[in-house]
Amino acid sequence: MTCYSAAAKERTRNILEVILRALAKRINWCKAAEVIGICDRQMRREKYGFDKLSDGGRGKPSPKRVPVETLEGVLGPTTPTPEVTAFFNSLVKGPALPCLEKYS
Repeated sequence: MTCYSAAAKERTRNILEVILRALAKRINWCKAAEVIGICDRQMRREKYGFDKLSDGGRGKPSPKRVPVETLEGVLGPTTPTPEVTAFFNSLVKGPALPCLEKYS
């Protein structure tokens, strides 16, 4: 469990109070941003949510993406062969780097 300092808890309470005042329209959002110490653009991003201000294309798969079945047909199986696995295991079990010897 993370234990926050008293100052961090107090700052969080102050930020929450300012945001609640802005939501209740007792102060405007630009003034709330100034009190919190962030720019008004960042406050708008908080108010409207990051998703509403960004373009809708992010997070969606590309329409040009090639299906996995097609890739496996062209490139072969996607699971590593025993030879490849043995090679990478030998790299991991190889000699340690001199700069890391003091940590082992």
